[in-house]
Amino acid sequence: MKKKESIKKTKTDGLLAPKTSVAKEPTTMEELLVLETNKIRGLKRGQIVDGVVTEIAAKTIFIDIGAKTEGVVLGKEFEREKDFIRSLKPGDKVKAYVGSAENEKGQILLSLRQAASSFAWENFDNLLKNNEKVEVKGREVNKGGLIVDTPYALQGFIPGSQIGSVWQGKLSSLVGRKLLVKVIEVNREQNRLVFSEKAVSDAEKIEKTAKAIKKLKLDEVFEATVSQVVPFGIFVKVEVEGEEIEGLVHISEVSWQKVEDLSKL
Repeated sequence: MKKKESIKKTKTDGLLAPKTSVAKEPTTMEELLVLETNKIRGLKRGQIVDGVVTEIAAKTIFIDIGAKTEGVVLGKEFEREKDFIRSLKPGDKVKAYVGSAENEKGQILLSLRQAASSFAWENFDNLLKNNEKVEVKGREVNKGGLIVDTPYALQGFIPGSQIGSVWQGKLSSLVGRKLLVKVIEVNREQNRLVFSEKAVSDAEKIEKTAKAIKKLKLDEVFEATVSQVVPFGIFVKVEVEGEEIEGLVHISEVSWQKVEDLSKL
């Protein structure tokens, strides 16, 4: 016996058609555009979206985010994250920030700042663990040392005590100069990225100093030369078996009396 098929009469032509719950597919260009427009309607400035890199051009990167058109990273955003973009290739998955859901040219403008930032911090963390060198560029001098621009658009800091002997007293000449440094602190939560220039330029001297330090004995007395005064203490230099060693006298150890401002001593 044949199973009876549930049918209904359509209002348009009076013909009988099988009853179905399948969603209606767009059959005209107008319906298709409405459907695609509804898909992108949820995009808004500041939204984080998942995407796949489809093409990388000279000054533009195209990313498929499942919208009616591909999103693009261009102009200043491309230039800012160019170091990160060099690490990408078509097919890579990325998270992007929506800068504009649609500009005057109908483009979806994206930013890769968040993805680039995560990549950068992970990269510097690996450099620290592996004790590897990285190139930075002097940006400006402040009271404590040298602020530097790093790859991946982050800024870092080289304390005055971590500047090599050849540059001591010449910090201003490092502005605009490229330097090889080693990472000595990475703290993303506090946005701290600290480098040592002398770990590279004074590497041989540091090795000799380390050997000399091992020969120091507790309670030995030395005649020292003050090399730098900072808010938390005084850096001094002493000579041990022909090697000059720099150390810190903490502000709490400078005098038997409490000292709050070393500049007034």
